[in-house]
Amino acid sequence: MNGLRVVAFGGVALQAADAPEKLTPHFAALDRKPPRRSSRFDQLTLLGALRATAAHAQSLPEEGSLYLATGQGNVADTAGLIEALYRRHEAPMPVSFINVSSNLAGFQTAAALGLHGPNLTVSRRSSAFGAALELALLDAHIGRLRQGLIGGVDACCWPLDDHRKRLQVSADAPLGEGSHWLIVDQNAATPRAVIEEALSLRDRTAALAYVRSLPADILLVMPNVSPAEANAFASEAEREPGALPSLHTSHYDTATAQHLCHALEHMRGHGLLLEAGRDGRWQCIRFGAAGRA
Repeated sequence: MNGLRVVAFGGVALQAADAPEKLTPHFAALDRKPPRRSSRFDQLTLLGALRATAAHAQSLPEEGSLYLATGQGNVADTAGLIEALYRRHEAPMPVSFINVSSNLAGFQTAAALGLHGPNLTVSRRSSAFGAALELALLDAHIGRLRQGLIGGVDACCWPLDDHRKRLQVSADAPLGEGSHWLIVDQNAATPRAVIEEALSLRDRTAALAYVRSLPADILLVMPNVSPAEANAFASEAEREPGALPSLHTSHYDTATAQHLCHALEHMRGHGLLLEAGRDGRWQCIRFGAAGRA
């Protein structure tokens, strides 16, 4: 069976302010409580997954898989632990030490959703969500993935000025946090969308060549460039840019997941999400979408 058959999607996006926004009200809206002694990254991971599963009419089976992509992982607890060790010469507390493991977020989310299948965390600075999709596509191709979740999550670390330096963005760049998830069911007869391909290309020239090889009716989605840049690329590729409602986003490494959910919600037909990473590589996600249900 080709592609990932998406039956639901959703998540949460927060704009970073001077202090972290409390997540408890967001959990309360879902009649849930955040896990005790968990990090903000763990809680944000679960919150986005809960929102996505709330949009799905059926519970996921116990053997369901989970793929978590992150650019920074649990950066706040890690930075705090290093600060305590090397500047204040304090030994870490047991909970703080355990929470620096970004794999814990996937484990806690799977436990909360009753999933006991494969659980994988993918972390890299550029195109982490695309890498998770590539792995899920491979697993689906060999029959290892039947149902499950694929998400991209990143949280902020305060103070924001230090976090901007860590992310290597401008001093006035708006920062954000996000947790967005796709629910896939390879047995679904009428999915909301199908993720057909995910790949990383070495540069803009390779991306242009790839786009030109695709059918003429494919629409391009380029959320992290200006409209003028998107139109110029589409013109060079001899394709049409996709028209989507505006989406206000702040910078975080796995915002690709939010952009894809937005495209799947509002587009019909075949589309290609294109994003250029800081390393110069281009992430390409090809999909077919049914638009609003």
